[in-house]
Amino acid sequence: HFDAAPAYAAIDRHRLDDSGPYIYRTHDWGAHWERINNGIPEGAYVRAVREDPVRKGLLFAGTELGVYVSLNDGDSWKALRLNMPVVPVHDLVVKNNDLVVATHGRAFWVLDDISPLREMNTGAESASAPVRLFPPARAFRLRANVNTDTPLPPEEPAGENPPAGAILYYSLGSTTKDEAILEILDSAGGLVRRYSSHERETPLRLDQVAFPGYWFHPAPPLSTQAGLHRHVWDFRYAAPPVQSRGFSMGTAYGQNTPAEPEGPLALPGTYQVRLTIAGQSFTQPLEVAADPRTKASASDLRQQYELGMKIYRGLQRADQTRAEIVQRLSLDLKPETRRAIAGMYQPRTDDDPEDGVQPRLTAVINTLSRLATMAGSADAAPTTQVRSAAEEALKKLDEVVVEWGKIK
Repeated sequence: HFDAAPAYAAIDRHRLDDSGPYIYRTHDWGAHWERINNGIPEGAYVRAVREDPVRKGLLFAGTELGVYVSLNDGDSWKALRLNMPVVPVHDLVVKNNDLVVATHGRAFWVLDDISPLREMNTGAESASAPVRLFPPARAFRLRANVNTDTPLPPEEPAGENPPAGAILYYSLGSTTKDEAILEILDSAGGLVRRYSSHERETPLRLDQVAFPGYWFHPAPPLSTQAGLHRHVWDFRYAAPPVQSRGFSMGTAYGQNTPAEPEGPLALPGTYQVRLTIAGQSFTQPLEVAADPRTKASASDLRQQYELGMKIYRGLQRADQTRAEIVQRLSLDLKPETRRAIAGMYQPRTDDDPEDGVQPRLTAVINTLSRLATMAGSADAAPTTQVRSAAEEALKKLDEVVVEWGKIK
């Protein structure tokens, strides 16, 4: 891909009772050849060797025992197995940022986003860097799942989609006890999303959901262990603060079932990724491109985003008011004051009837939660009905906030 003089040859002699790995390289149009198999074990005879079309010196080999990678034009090789079983690899190809592998009897496999390999010089040099944030590849603003019907059961054979989001890589030369913070910033420097190694997922009470726990696979917190790590930003702002969430049917076995309402989807555009550890920050630009299949215009997506953010900020205000009310309800209040407050918001108990009259703030929160999901359900401008319902709910929220201010 970079020069006409080099060539690489994979030679398979296992039918001649020779299972050694044979890869040969020439840099002078084939006048001289040298064997380059350092790091590939005996028995991993080679069926294919491919050169990355983007990064010179990055090679991939398909062998009887899996995939091997070289960062130095074949001088040395390392296994690139990860979670793939030990299986014969008959061929492989680099497609954009992905490595696609054809095995013999264990399906097709895809390694999503090999961009970190393109940034590495040698394995030793990469491991020696104390902290490194890799430039992320361009990400397409895709939705994780658009199936609104019953998801396929676990026993149904199905392929696995790549992560729906921007794939972010960082590496640590050694394990640290310092907090790791990964932030997504918009073009104006505003915070869109923040992840921390100190975050812990709130345990889900499985007695409160009507389906098995294997539908939940929340992402782990940022790792501070030595090595290379991957984290996926799903293009969304953090989930709005609500006390009760529903669960989407748009899920797949092996993925995490999204809890609704989710945060608004960020717009296509240019963002910054910032990694901070031990007081040091590292930044890289990130391009988020629109889904090429969507028919929505940039104006449609902008309108959807603006309405979604209005609802999002409304839910934040509502939750702040709710927290103040709950705090006041814990005090020794006069009965008439407690009744007035409870008429605005009353913490729910398991004995409350589902069809009971909801306090006004509770009703507003529930309405805004549903509208947040409806407004962001597809790439399209908000409908007139959703706009109208959102404006009405936000107006009612203003009234409740004013009334609460008087009661305070």
